[in-house]
Amino acid sequence: MRSPVTPEDFDAVLFDMDGVLTTTASLHEDAWRSTFDAFLREWDAVHGTSTARFDAADYTAYVDGKPRQDGVRDFLDARGITLPPGTPDDPSSTRSVWGLSNRKQERVVAELATGRVEAFPGSIAWVREVREAGLRTAVVSSSQNCAEILNCAGLGNLFDTRVDGRTALDHGIPGKPAPDMFLAAADVLGVRPERCVVVEDAPAGVAAGRAGGFGLVIGVDRAGQARALTEHGADLVVEDLGELLADVTEEVHRSGPRTHRLRAAARRILATSAEHPTDPWRLLERSPRPDDVGRTESLFAVSNGYIGMRGSHEEGEPADRPATMLNGFHETWPIVCPEPAYGLASTGQTVVPVPDATVVRLLVDEEPVDIVSTEVRAYERTLNMADGTLRRSVTYQLPGGLPIRVDSFRFVSLTHRHLACVGYELTVLPAPQGQEEPGTPADLALSSEMVTRPPVVTDPDGDPRRTRSLAEDALRPDGERVDGVRVTRMYRTSGSGLAVAAAMDHSFDPAALTHTRTRVEQDRVSVEFTVRAAPGRTVTLTKWLAYHDGPGDSDALADRAEATLHRAMDTEFPADLQEHAADWARFWADSDVEWTGSLTAQQALRFSLFTLLQGTARSEGRGVPSKGQTGTGYEGHYFWDTEIYLLPFLVHTHPSVARSLLMHRIDALPTARERARQVSCDGALFPWRTINGTEASPYYAAGTAQYHINADIAYALTQYVRVTGDVDLLYRHGTELLVETAGLRAGDLASHGSMTVSAPRQVDPSAALSLR
Repeated sequence: MRSPVTPEDFDAVLFDMDGVLTTTASLHEDAWRSTFDAFLREWDAVHGTSTARFDAADYTAYVDGKPRQDGVRDFLDARGITLPPGTPDDPSSTRSVWGLSNRKQERVVAELATGRVEAFPGSIAWVREVREAGLRTAVVSSSQNCAEILNCAGLGNLFDTRVDGRTALDHGIPGKPAPDMFLAAADVLGVRPERCVVVEDAPAGVAAGRAGGFGLVIGVDRAGQARALTEHGADLVVEDLGELLADVTEEVHRSGPRTHRLRAAARRILATSAEHPTDPWRLLERSPRPDDVGRTESLFAVSNGYIGMRGSHEEGEPADRPATMLNGFHETWPIVCPEPAYGLASTGQTVVPVPDATVVRLLVDEEPVDIVSTEVRAYERTLNMADGTLRRSVTYQLPGGLPIRVDSFRFVSLTHRHLACVGYELTVLPAPQGQEEPGTPADLALSSEMVTRPPVVTDPDGDPRRTRSLAEDALRPDGERVDGVRVTRMYRTSGSGLAVAAAMDHSFDPAALTHTRTRVEQDRVSVEFTVRAAPGRTVTLTKWLAYHDGPGDSDALADRAEATLHRAMDTEFPADLQEHAADWARFWADSDVEWTGSLTAQQALRFSLFTLLQGTARSEGRGVPSKGQTGTGYEGHYFWDTEIYLLPFLVHTHPSVARSLLMHRIDALPTARERARQVSCDGALFPWRTINGTEASPYYAAGTAQYHINADIAYALTQYVRVTGDVDLLYRHGTELLVETAGLRAGDLASHGSMTVSAPRQVDPSAALSLR
């Protein structure tokens, strides 16, 4: 988009701050929510009422862009509540308009102390560009914290003046939607309004710009309100100011990197601040995104290094590639080359998802309730990195007007390798204020399911970072057991001959849930319940899951899976969760890295550490798939990344896990020797990509030719011994590995009399975290 803001037409640009320059709009929204919700709880307790709580729509309609006291007054008017105005000096405990606004201010100050301020890079790049083009700039904000926020974000030197909430209070300037604050800023700059541009993200601010007769009003749509911004007077609406940056072909001065990079960065920050608010310990999602489930299924995955569950919704819809995976559970298939060639791999390996038992469907009058088919009143999903749990809360309004809340949770146990748990809570809520109380539906049902999905479809672009299709019969039924609400299903792969037993059982209150039937179909088992619900009453279903796999007898695996369920249900949910959380606490005590000054950086750093543990902790006897257990990308193969990127971290923080991963390579030494013989080499040659220890790459240049993995493994072993002092591993197993890996190179040197060391292959950075 070509920017309409040029020095020929304008002399100054007046920017709102929250939501335009900085991500603090979400900070203010959170502060308003906690302030109003606490007040309304007190009000309802005194008056015996049930007042609707503050939500995102209220933020836009009543408080965004306005002085605090006006926002308090407008919101309370909407709820039919009147408070005395009070004075600016009222303590926050005073039940007055000013008292309540001061309570909100205290919450904002507390949040600012945590450093929760980020700037939109696209906006800042455009500010720099217009300044370098000769235009003057000002910040016009209703916030009384404007100066602190600008300084915290490092933006204070980008503006010639500032008119904020304190200025308005000191000089009696009316707040937005009145135009007076913008007019005051233009006056300070010495620029006529018609030569000024106003940039706002709130309808009230846009209305102020239009009422002031300013030359151009730009709306920034951070919250899906483009129509409202236009209706209130915006001449132009953009999703981010980075869209206005001059193109690389334009003969004007530009600032910063290429436009598309700025836009991408701005969108990432936007996602963090709006749909995914920044929290140092949690990954948050505040709005359901049916069109983005491929990414969020990976981001919200939970695993323990053996079991991995993608972050799909409990209802099963919407979904992209929902799956439960076991580290190392794979199918084999023949690699077909146009012409067989010396040393090429002959058998491929691909991870196979196992039966997925995360699904719990809610049905009302036989109709499914989910975030696609039903009105969503409130939504929040939280991946808690502190304790390794995924929680989601959704408030639905049914077609008949009944509001219900569904709270779900899941974790994959760090303490018990083969155990996972899914919880589902259903609460019937009172009707929103002003609406007639609807009756509770007589036909409420839950269907707890275990689904065996067909093989994944090959990526249409042939992207090798994703998985490949397998035969329809890659996973064949090998038995099942049904005992009331407990179901165990066994399967075996056609080619690799591996078996898996997947078992599920349920805990529930018979007074609230009645088991009606267990329905067994070819690819789905449904344990069905009728629900007896009443307003204010929570109905809870706890679902226990166990997985065991191996090359042995399916019945033996089923016995082990059922033993896992017995043990877990005997100790009960609180104890199992407490053990799991304690293991996560021990991980963070040894591994946490604190980053001061940027919550976004702190969150990203902890997410990286969290992902490392999720991918490795209970991987005993196996390697680490390139995507961990977050998806089927790279076919679940183990690469040299384990030794070069993961082990240096684990050696210092969790040496027992590092030792286990090294033992996995040592156990594969016989297969590596055989591979060396296949390519007429001495010693041992470890595979470039593998699951079962044999080379699985059909591509010569990224398989047979990649000898450097030997050096990677040897390096990791020597680093482990040096750091931990574990000479026992070196004496018992490590020396043999070092001799055999060195033997490969020694044989080359003996054969050729010299050796050429080429530059290492460039690392594929996208392999670090694929979002599908």
